[in-house]
Amino acid sequence: MRNFILLLGIILVIALILTLTLLYFVRNERTTDDTITIVSSAPMRNVTVGQSIVNGITLALEEADYTAGAYTIAYIAEDGGDAQGSWDSAIEAEIAQHAVADPNVMVYLGTFNSGAAKVSIPITNAGNLAQLSPGNT
Repeated sequence: MRNFILLLGIILVIALILTLTLLYFVRNERTTDDTITIVSSAPMRNVTVGQSIVNGITLALEEADYTAGAYTIAYIAEDGGDAQGSWDSAIEAEIAQHAVADPNVMVYLGTFNSGAAKVSIPITNAGNLAQLSPGNT
């Protein structure tokens, strides 16, 4: 299972790297410099899947040397869970709102839980921010 999640994370990030430049041109009003930021949200305390997703994304970005074309990729891994590792709607909303408010954020990776996605999707949609999930259907 861990290898599958790592592979999924790598595939997801590779796909993102290939599309980031296109996203920049389509939505060039979002970024203010040569850095594109990716934000992920997954519960990481007491839940190994969240940390595995972060590890897969990090590995893929390291392999791409944190670049996509002429752009530097910054990655912010947010913990969308509470102290017990369960997703929390207030935490998820806050993470999504911060991502939308940052003009360098072009992709929101998350959430892992469908209930959390129900909270973040309206926020990222209103902010014209692409949201991809490694766990939701």
